[in-house]
Amino acid sequence: MAVPETVVAIDFGTTRSAWAYQVSGQADNKILVKIPASADTSPSSTIKTETAALIGGRGSGGLVSFGPAAIEDYAASDHVADQALFRWFKFDLCESRTDQTEVGSVMTESVGGQHTVPLLGVMTASLRYFKEDVLAFLSRTGGRTVDVNSVNWVLTVPAIYDDFAKRFMRQAAYEAGMIDRMNSTRLRLCLEPEAACLAAITTDNPLTSNAEGKNMMVIDCGGGTVDITAHKIISVEPLTLEEVAAPDGGLFGSTRVDNAFRVWLKGFLGEKFQEIETTRTLLSIMMSWERKKATFQGLDSAAVWRLNLSELAGYDVTNQDMENLRRSYNDGKPSSLFVGGEKFNVTLPTTLVTSFFTPTLQKIAECLRRIKRESQLHDLHRVFVVGGFSRCPMLREVIRNGLDLPAGRVVDVHEPDLAIVKGAVMYFDRSTSFNSRKARYTYGTGFAVPFDDSNAEHRRRRAAGLVSHHDGKVHVSNGFSIYIRKGDDIPEGGILKRRRYGPLKKSQTSMSFAVYCTSERNPSFADENGCFEVGRVSFPLDMTKEFQKRGIVGEMTFGGPELTVKIVDHEEREITDAVMIMSRAPAPTY
Repeated sequence: MAVPETVVAIDFGTTRSAWAYQVSGQADNKILVKIPASADTSPSSTIKTETAALIGGRGSGGLVSFGPAAIEDYAASDHVADQALFRWFKFDLCESRTDQTEVGSVMTESVGGQHTVPLLGVMTASLRYFKEDVLAFLSRTGGRTVDVNSVNWVLTVPAIYDDFAKRFMRQAAYEAGMIDRMNSTRLRLCLEPEAACLAAITTDNPLTSNAEGKNMMVIDCGGGTVDITAHKIISVEPLTLEEVAAPDGGLFGSTRVDNAFRVWLKGFLGEKFQEIETTRTLLSIMMSWERKKATFQGLDSAAVWRLNLSELAGYDVTNQDMENLRRSYNDGKPSSLFVGGEKFNVTLPTTLVTSFFTPTLQKIAECLRRIKRESQLHDLHRVFVVGGFSRCPMLREVIRNGLDLPAGRVVDVHEPDLAIVKGAVMYFDRSTSFNSRKARYTYGTGFAVPFDDSNAEHRRRRAAGLVSHHDGKVHVSNGFSIYIRKGDDIPEGGILKRRRYGPLKKSQTSMSFAVYCTSERNPSFADENGCFEVGRVSFPLDMTKEFQKRGIVGEMTFGGPELTVKIVDHEEREITDAVMIMSRAPAPTY
């Protein structure tokens, strides 16, 4: 009897995470949501666990605990020097840095800043925890041992992730043991707002059931990022979508609001802040803020907002000290920003709390206005807002105003926190729903351009020594051979490009080639400003074959959720030991 296969989606968020699954062959065909380490599962659970990892060995060892347990263990262990707590570490994949050009060189910092370790280790330990939780739960509830090879995995990623970040997540999943080889088709990466599309656009949703030919937008507002996609609905059954604007967004998530509160707290406490900066006390205050933040209604809220700072008593702070802090902070400020309260209870005026949200909301508004101005987005039928940050009333108002839409066009999705993880389960079998996408970049490879003496750029490059000689002819180095241009429509499955490569010398035992990208539509050379080497593929040559048959064919697929490369030999057999190293460093300029 065949073992039923299971699709498991992991929504690994910046601040909160969950996983969901669906077992083939079940009559009800439900998608059930599971919170790691919880015994419960439900099709309508609304709780996700904190994305927090407590790791031993000063951050380089094994996982001690994950989620709320990690935070509680960290708070209770009172400065265990060997343990490090990591939160918000997905941010480190969003910010390109020239000193972090390879997967293993991306670093992350622990809470409190005492430990800096490779992000790959933290991510791998976290995904391994999810994998083990999945297998244990499915084995326990299914009455049989579930093997990792009977699970099809979907891992969600922000739409603004570049190729490097996506490859990083695949590498972490591979090292966590979710798949047995890097390019395994048992793992699919799913863009978070695309997952939300599948959850929101259904035949039983009256807002989309008759929406063929209309444009819709999904805005995924999470803790770390805000991701925006826009599609035309070609059909609802079967669901077929065409992307009308390339994914957009930025680092405008709710953690930016948390950072603004932290800056205020530092200013309010003054020197006392330094005493708690690397302690569990600050962590506790911040978590209290995060819980209360979700209930804030903006200027329509109550006149004051209360904050309990009683934990400061453990640092020799007295009631009089608190009064002095209030008096010092209010000095010179307008009365609308005065803080009040008694003893360790501090009250903040609504205008002050609103100011913590304002810069982030302004960034989101600017992004939406730019998308509307630069794209062909007109007459949006519906805007679906998902993610934990979407519950913020002020955010929904910003979205409506930024897109200049009537209130009824901006729609709250049922269980917005879980739309992504549920849609990601659907994605494994319904990825073809996305009939076409817009290319975010221009992609290509380098090649030698035949020298043209009438071309001033060619003459300049020859004078700079950027030429080579083959068969008595001069070629200009580093030409950009364009495979796909930014803004082009890409069919489902991406665009496959094949190119043959061969050795130049009989003694040559290996080869490599680079893949480049740029935001320009018509680059001429791969070393122009703005061009990046996004990956380099290396592969061995079969020295047992005749020289003429040692060549290979590189197959590159552009435009899907991932950039994929496959190397086949002269007889079309895949070379499995080919290695692709992703990079986010810019190509050198001269």
